[in-house]
Amino acid sequence: PSSESSRSAIRSLVNARYIGQFLKLYLLLEESGSLFLVDMHAAHERLRFFQIKQALLSGNVPSQLLLIPE
Repeated sequence: PSSESSRSAIRSLVNARYIGQFLKLYLLLEESGSLFLVDMHAAHERLRFFQIKQALLSGNVPSQLLLIPE
């Protein structure tokens, strides 16, 4: 799917009604008569990606020094 259709689907899910989980892997959501299956692992990875991207853009990326510098 295109990035615009993905953004549109994500916007729809903001007001979606949570139904439950399927196989402990997917969230079941309902919005305007449509059923959405959301992969919890992929959703978490996407959230972390955007958090790291925001940190990079703001110049506030936490880092850790190497024990033994290369």
